[in-house]
Amino acid sequence: MVFLLDITRACSIITMLLIGSYYDIKKREIDDWVWFLSLPALAVSLYYLYTGALGSGYAVWAVGLGIVLVLSLALYYLGLFGGADAKALVAIAASIPNGAPPFVSQIPIFALTVLDNAVVLSVFYAIILIARNLLRAVLAKDYFGRYDTAPIHVKLALLISDKSSAKYYLEHSYKLFLSEKVSVDSQGCLRFEVSPWKLGIVDDAEPFIRDLVSKGILKPQDELWVSTGLPLVVFMFLGVMLTPVLHDLVITFVKSVITF
Repeated sequence: MVFLLDITRACSIITMLLIGSYYDIKKREIDDWVWFLSLPALAVSLYYLYTGALGSGYAVWAVGLGIVLVLSLALYYLGLFGGADAKALVAIAASIPNGAPPFVSQIPIFALTVLDNAVVLSVFYAIILIARNLLRAVLAKDYFGRYDTAPIHVKLALLISDKSSAKYYLEHSYKLFLSEKVSVDSQGCLRFEVSPWKLGIVDDAEPFIRDLVSKGILKPQDELWVSTGLPLVVFMFLGVMLTPVLHDLVITFVKSVITF
């Protein structure tokens, strides 16, 4: 009986995150119905709380959920989380508060382990992206294009961005963000500017770029520097899948360093 209930919890969360990951990759938006797929896991966890099978009471569950809720809202309002990312983390905290075998952790709030693992995986992704672009910069002549004579700190910042055509950017603006500010001077000439501290957060750029293309000021094939929005729910899904072996990656790493 317990085995079947644990399988129900695990399958419920994995299904939710798997479907959420699909939509996160496809359109960077996830419909709210996806989060309701965690309801079977929530029902089982509430039953475990009622019977004492989780080893903790409703108060501990509520405190853990409250911590994750506050953290998710803070990350959302700081612009570090999307709405779907926050909802995914809260759904995990509510439905599998301390994990669901075989998905376990060294800490009592499983959602924090999922967040830790997602952040670590995101950092690894960024490192791979920088290494790839650094190799391109070394091998390709004039890789930085109009920024070829820019200061070194601008070039270093652009290593976490990609080059795209204006057409491709407009077709995929749901997941791409301009890494440079585009403007038109008084003579009608295009001006491009990169701020290393504001990469990927140029607000409301898509309508402006579309207007420039429609007026012929910017050609569809013209080059733009863009950043790709991270599908964090995908990293959450991968983070959960790692827990049977590596548990919380941050804690596992710290323990490895201490015991080295």
